[in-house]
Amino acid sequence: MSQVIEQADELRKQAIDILLTERAAIDERLKMLAYDGTESSSTPRQRICGICGSGEHNARRCPRKNSGTTGVAEPSRS
Repeated sequence: MSQVIEQADELRKQAIDILLTERAAIDERLKMLAYDGTESSSTPRQRICGICGSGEHNARRCPRKNSGTTGVAEPSRS
């Protein structure tokens, strides 16, 4: 019976080693994706205007906002 217990302990140790190795790989991947909780993503978000689609500003600063012109096609009224 003692041999069975020793084999079970050895299998448990091997399983723990495998899981710790996988955990390290997952933690490294999450760190690359900035999900480790230490900082925000290193790449800044690209501003895209929701009104005209320009990448130079956002909808708050769009020059077309008050002119009534939008970059979105309006449905035709028949």
